[in-house]
Amino acid sequence: MKNRLNISSYRVWCFALFLILAMSLCLLAAVPKQVMDKPLAEDIRVASANAAATPLPIIMYHSIFHKDTGKYVLHPEQLEKDFIYIKNNGYTTIVVKDLIDFIENGVPLPDKPIMLTFDDGAKTKYLYAFPLLKKYDLRAVFAVVGKWIDDEEVKKGSSLTYEQIKEMADSGLVEIQSHSYDMHKSKGRVGMRQKKGECENEYRQALKEDLGRVKDSLNDRLGIKVTAVAYPFGAFSDLTNSILRELGYKAVFICTEKVNFIDKDSDLFNLCRFNRPSGISSERFFAKLK
Repeated sequence: MKNRLNISSYRVWCFALFLILAMSLCLLAAVPKQVMDKPLAEDIRVASANAAATPLPIIMYHSIFHKDTGKYVLHPEQLEKDFIYIKNNGYTTIVVKDLIDFIENGVPLPDKPIMLTFDDGAKTKYLYAFPLLKKYDLRAVFAVVGKWIDDEEVKKGSSLTYEQIKEMADSGLVEIQSHSYDMHKSKGRVGMRQKKGECENEYRQALKEDLGRVKDSLNDRLGIKVTAVAYPFGAFSDLTNSILRELGYKAVFICTEKVNFIDKDSDLFNLCRFNRPSGISSERFFAKLK
């Protein structure tokens, strides 16, 4: 008798389990397919977009000098090792014009592009980086601070001169872009970030005057057409990009460290860059870019 009760209970539990499973399947069937597939579809879309796009690592160099190396100062010997690594590993250096030509005119990018950027406009770029670019036939983007160049004409100190900039630009190896006229260390402002309490019109006018000044100066004196800005310290505000678009700029460099993926629909604003510090080998640094 006891065994019969156990068998009956077992059959009841099996039937109840069957009902629960059947109801669950019915509920799942009632859920719209697009709801169920949305996370998976989004993952596939992103993966497909990246697979179709061209990876573009961008390196951000600052001062190149033979002593006092640190987070923003690299020894010329280490810079040369980086250049050797780039050549030996099949990279092709490109500049902003190549990106614009690709998106606007369909000019293909190389299979393994990389971009070298040098911020600030110190004379050491001319003394140390430029000779190495010529030695290894590499191209780079130099983002210069306009006021430092103008001050250099007077004090003959540590910044690039217009003559040096022209020589590098004429070589075809150096593309000159803007690092602002005087917003690198301007009083009361962090980079190109909107000041606290500064209204939109005031901010717009400040950017227009600053960026227009360096743009006009390079164009009038050297015939250089500036198309991109490297934000000082990577600092900007919600309005910054839209204002720069209005001013005719086509690309912007920031300081977020990740690889860019470029296709024909890419927006060249907020191009990410990897800061190149001293103290680590080329192999270890470039491993981050992969």
